[in-house]
Amino acid sequence: MRKNLKLFLLLLPVLLIFSSGLFAQAQKGTLKIVLVDEEGTPLPGVTAVLSSPVLMGAKQAISDDRGEVLFINLTPGVYDLKSTLQGFQEKTSSKIEVSLDRQTLVQVVLKPATIEESVTVVAVSPAVDTTKSVIAEHITHEAVESLPVSRDFVGYLQLAAGVNVVPNSQGRDTPQDPAGKGGLNYADRGLQGSGAVKRGSRDNYYFIDGTDITGLSSQRAGMSFNNEVIQEQELMTSGVPAEYGGGKGVVGNIVTKSGGNQFSGSVNFYYQPKQFYLPFGGSAHDSAATPSMLEGYKDNKYDTAATLGGPLWKDRLWFFVSGQYRNDANKFNLSQSASATGEEVDYTNKRTGLFGKATFKLTPNDSFSLLYFLDAYTIEGTRDQNTIKTRQPIDDYDMGVYSAYYQRVFGDNVILDVRYGHYRWANVWGPRYEDAGYPDSLYYVPGTYPPVYDFTFGGYATRGDYWQSRDQINGNLEWYLGNMRFKGGLAYTNEYSKQEAKYFFGDNRSSLDPNLQGQTLGYLIDNLVWPPSEYYQRLLPYLNANWGPTSAAYDFDHNGVLSDAELRQATFTDMGEHGVNFWRIMDAKVGSNKVRAQRYFGYLMDDWKLSDSFTLNAGVRLEKHEYFDAEGGTILKMPVRALPRIGLVWNIGGSGRQKVNLFYGQFSDPMPFGMIHFAGNISGRITHEQMWLNGDWYSYRVRGSAEVRDCAWTPNTRDNYAHEFSLTYETDLGNQLVIGAQGYFRSERNIVEDYDLFTYVTGGFGPTWAEYSLTYEDFGFGPEGPSGPANYFLSNLIGAKRDIYGFDFEISKRFSDGSYIVGQYSYKDARGNSQSDGNADLQGDFIEIDPRTPWMWGPTPGTIPHKLKLFGTYRTPIGLYIGGLLYWNSGMVYTESYDFLPGRYSIYINWPLNDAWTDFAQTGQQMTKSYYQIDLKLNYYLKLFQSVTLDLFLDAYNVTNNQAPIDLQYARNDSTWDYQETTELLLPMRFYIGARIRF
Repeated sequence: MRKNLKLFLLLLPVLLIFSSGLFAQAQKGTLKIVLVDEEGTPLPGVTAVLSSPVLMGAKQAISDDRGEVLFINLTPGVYDLKSTLQGFQEKTSSKIEVSLDRQTLVQVVLKPATIEESVTVVAVSPAVDTTKSVIAEHITHEAVESLPVSRDFVGYLQLAAGVNVVPNSQGRDTPQDPAGKGGLNYADRGLQGSGAVKRGSRDNYYFIDGTDITGLSSQRAGMSFNNEVIQEQELMTSGVPAEYGGGKGVVGNIVTKSGGNQFSGSVNFYYQPKQFYLPFGGSAHDSAATPSMLEGYKDNKYDTAATLGGPLWKDRLWFFVSGQYRNDANKFNLSQSASATGEEVDYTNKRTGLFGKATFKLTPNDSFSLLYFLDAYTIEGTRDQNTIKTRQPIDDYDMGVYSAYYQRVFGDNVILDVRYGHYRWANVWGPRYEDAGYPDSLYYVPGTYPPVYDFTFGGYATRGDYWQSRDQINGNLEWYLGNMRFKGGLAYTNEYSKQEAKYFFGDNRSSLDPNLQGQTLGYLIDNLVWPPSEYYQRLLPYLNANWGPTSAAYDFDHNGVLSDAELRQATFTDMGEHGVNFWRIMDAKVGSNKVRAQRYFGYLMDDWKLSDSFTLNAGVRLEKHEYFDAEGGTILKMPVRALPRIGLVWNIGGSGRQKVNLFYGQFSDPMPFGMIHFAGNISGRITHEQMWLNGDWYSYRVRGSAEVRDCAWTPNTRDNYAHEFSLTYETDLGNQLVIGAQGYFRSERNIVEDYDLFTYVTGGFGPTWAEYSLTYEDFGFGPEGPSGPANYFLSNLIGAKRDIYGFDFEISKRFSDGSYIVGQYSYKDARGNSQSDGNADLQGDFIEIDPRTPWMWGPTPGTIPHKLKLFGTYRTPIGLYIGGLLYWNSGMVYTESYDFLPGRYSIYINWPLNDAWTDFAQTGQQMTKSYYQIDLKLNYYLKLFQSVTLDLFLDAYNVTNNQAPIDLQYARNDSTWDYQETTELLLPMRFYIGARIRF
């Protein structure tokens, strides 16, 4: 391993000097100008002068023998070009749009100077980049200002083809990260943000001015800031080049505003009171639940922000600052299931955001920038009307980023930059009502559950403190050489995470319904009150392997072996506070679980124009990841992995308006910090899982200690990775009418999960499942097994895989007055035998859902096979903009399931089709219903005087008041909902108003 690392570090600087591979956050674009006369003959010697409000000073160049000028290292924005040549008319081309990490091509025709005059035209460049394989949307703040999408950078993702629309974004703060072409999509179906397990896709990556702001553990956005600081956001969905990590989902690359030579700013205000909602219940649905259980939240939303930018020194030193305050608050009545009286509860979310950026042009060739932003907020309570009042939490979040960036330009074709970025995320949480008592949830026979308030008791279970940080340093080189662009870069990242958590009351209990008092353990197993897997694979084998007084108490024939028939006779009669003592998790020790990751990256890439018709994009990304526990010991050291990315672009006819490209790439998915904490906990919390046996709490599993590790890695574990093959066609038909289509195939392998080797290797499952048994050698150990004890072992799931076939189609039309319309259709067929995603799911613990079983292969749950989006803006002659979004989807694939009970993990197992649990429902055979939503937005721009405008906004969400079911209960034994019962509806029609003054 050490030799590999040395070779890795020695080779990359050499390759950096002689070849390519820019670090993952290229923040600039390029502009290619072709200057010709009226007959199309190239004009050398033309002086081209480029200017823009986003450009410090002007750039000047002379066209070469081919009449070409290439401007590199341009900040995304709108530019003006002045072209002059003796004997020809001077020509000014305006409104040239330069986008992030792509080349804009503009042809300028100069006329003979028969008379002296200046001609001003609007430059219309082809919308197809025929030099790149990447498929990306380039979204500006201005472009989406009149669309009814949430005003945050996560909401922008929904405008990219193939990306899901998250229902009911509420005009701000998209509640879930939307899933893209790959990944697992169950997670972004959640609507209410009510504390359910749905948290959004973890396959997207986010960068702000080159700094990675993706959450370490969540692997989601997490942060939010005033979207008026965004200059442009690039959304890469396919063909992601080697300089970027991620690629399984969407890569969101954000460039922020820097200010300018003129002072400018804004003050805005947005408001949505509860009175702006129509009543719930406007549409019929197939749920037996009480109406109050299905009501979504109605917050009083308040949002105000201000920005200011300008020069401290014209063309040398600019600044841009922003401040934002938001307050969501609500008082509502609990559902009839959560409270017999429908008692009133309240919810508040107070959030403050600060942003600052300074850009300094030290010399004509040297520039330096500093960036800082803060996102801090406190949440008291929950929006979930089906949670009893005493179970409400309180959360404090503190997140931020600061970075420094230096760049040096050599001549007109070499760019060198160095960047440092620091990211932090902190969360302190606990019970809102500290005197509410021990948390307890009662077990019932499936199908006999009472209202929530009759089986859920006590306060919020946990209290904790979570701190994460990321420091990244990178250096990059970009070299334009003739018909090639070389790129190269090195990066180092140090990530740190500290987690302190405990049960506030010391334990979290799961008692039996008092009506089950006196029942035997066998009765509870046979009636699925407690899952047979937990009994046969953990409790019974543990009692036999760790003989003691409890084991002997049920050894009725005194033969020193505890049989299934004997343990089944155990009865439960001792009453606790709320039910019969049965099961609990308790803290045996509390402490800090501290872990760290070091990551080394390198990038090599060459964009080579083979001819006027073909361009080769070839690159490789090198990654090395190492993980450490609290004492600095190595948890896992991955070998260097090379990830090739290669694309061939055919510029059909050489016109720059039509292309076909082929792409192949590999993308890694490094170990998430949840798993690193899982395996690295040698100094933190220790818990005992216990059952009430022989008149006392009996610990049959200890989790989290240096002596008996809760989890360790197997020697052959490798990072998850994905392959992508794609074929893309794009054409600009003229008049800004663009059509694009892509077919793609993605496959995921090396899926990571935790294994219970006791179950798989020692045969705790019994002879029924013998064909799925494994050996220590299957995990890279020797025949004797691991050197130390552990409850679980992280490894790659044997036999696990996911394959995704898809097709995306997009047609867009832009008009000269600023109006535009976009239509998108996407088809996806995702199949696999695992939903695991590095999240400590149940696969690997229970053989019943082993990926190799025949019922686990099928359509991947969470997949939406068909979706249609239509959005755009119409600009009326009176200054009114009308924006709209129509979204329709065919419904979501799901599996008929069993809700795993111990720990109330809300993790699903395929539904058992027989009492012996040897046959199960096939994965992915069920579908939720299709639904649609239509949202509108009205913007009116009123010029008050000179450079001051007043903007008025009115958003109307779900204008048809279509309160359709969008999710349902997958499990047959859930305690709150019946199987296939509607659990979530589209929120009713509602309005959002706002105003902004810009100057």
